[in-house]
Amino acid sequence: MSEVFPDLPFDEQLRRVWLTEGRLCSIDNEIGQTIDRTCASRYLVRQIKQFPNATGVAFGGKAQKYLRGIKIDFIGAYALAPPGANRKRARPTWEAAIQKIRAKRGGAR
Repeated sequence: MSEVFPDLPFDEQLRRVWLTEGRLCSIDNEIGQTIDRTCASRYLVRQIKQFPNATGVAFGGKAQKYLRGIKIDFIGAYALAPPGANRKRARPTWEAAIQKIRAKRGGAR
């Protein structure tokens, strides 16, 4: 958030960012190939419609699969938590997402 809104205090950054899960339902096993989109279709789509001008970023493969499956446009990046976050390729995807967000906001830093 500080990379996108560097001139704002943390509490103001939080007012400009919305964080959520891709699935929006409890599951027995968080690790694995669970791709049931029922809850995402039911709840996430409604939530995203509340922010029509927002830029979505999906961190991690599962989040990207959920959003792709419910036809939501997003910027993809590596997960922010391990194991994906530990890969050398992770940081460049985060930095690319930041640049894409800045570009959509008119280059504002």
